[in-house]
Amino acid sequence: MNYKYMDQIYKIKNIQSMWDKYCLKNNDTLFNKDLMKISNHSQYYNPNISLFLNKDGFSPDYEDNKKFSIVLTHDIDDIYLPFTHYPYLLTNFFSDKKIFLSQIKWIINKKNKPPYLNFKSIIDIEKNYGAKSTFFFFPPTDKIIRNIKNTYTPYNVLHFEKEIKTIIDLDFEIGMHTNYYSYNLLNKVLDEKIKLEEITHKQILGVRNHFLRFDIPGSWELLHKAGFEYDTTFGFSNSVGFKNGMCHPFIPYNLISKKFIPIMEFPLHIMDGALLKSVNYNFRKAWKITKLMIDLTISCNGVLTILFHNDIFSSLYKSDWLKLYRKILDYSYEANGWLTNCISVYEKFVK
Repeated sequence: MNYKYMDQIYKIKNIQSMWDKYCLKNNDTLFNKDLMKISNHSQYYNPNISLFLNKDGFSPDYEDNKKFSIVLTHDIDDIYLPFTHYPYLLTNFFSDKKIFLSQIKWIINKKNKPPYLNFKSIIDIEKNYGAKSTFFFFPPTDKIIRNIKNTYTPYNVLHFEKEIKTIIDLDFEIGMHTNYYSYNLLNKVLDEKIKLEEITHKQILGVRNHFLRFDIPGSWELLHKAGFEYDTTFGFSNSVGFKNGMCHPFIPYNLISKKFIPIMEFPLHIMDGALLKSVNYNFRKAWKITKLMIDLTISCNGVLTILFHNDIFSSLYKSDWLKLYRKILDYSYEANGWLTNCISVYEKFVK
């Protein structure tokens, strides 16, 4: 991993308080931390390490001389309509009759197009802004089961090879979404990666663990051994923010081995459900926080990574979520941001 900006990272090591935050010294395992119970979560709205680096001359080279980037990602958790979404159909009949009827038809006859098979629609929206995104798919599986906690793979990606090919042909990116129970099992992750690459016919460079399950530093070590070049799991599942003060991709450090881990981390700053839930689904408050984070990213020439699941683009009851996504694209585009996928930014951060 030839990270371009290691000299700047080494400067942080000489400032103990920053280095402790960068390495999350006092937080060994954070994937299940309920941040809503932390009284001073506002500290996570401050990308203080990236701001320090920027003042010290850290200025990444973005496409077309853009001054900041928004990395767009989508976890493909659902393609078929899950049972948990059924009750919302009737209560949202008048919001979009076309979507309502198509989803009812699929419930009646499963041979119809699945409700959340909408990747081309997402691409069409993003292309209006000259944008690209990364789609994280579960690997192929013979066990298509869904329980109330969403801990099993709810589709077999083998059935959607045509759609995968379209995404790749349009120069968007495919990443891997590890299965719920395999995130900490190297042989399982290796097997999943190989199977997904048999469909994409190209190397899968990036990964995000389902439910943001993550152990520090173990997950980084495991994903590196599995052959991934970058991860983008490192984020909050119940809120949003700059988890270790960074709004740039960074190289993680193992405090046990006292070595950098040769994998790039795109910290996940905003996840749709976590954001909306943290403000009790108030659109105005959600946008206020999002705008603040975009403005902070602009101020330090940073990279803001966001996750909006594909179902929001076809959900009757998540119209505000889609409205928020479009507002992010509008605002960032007007601010002259580079709206792109993980791999495009990754290539700018390696030699």
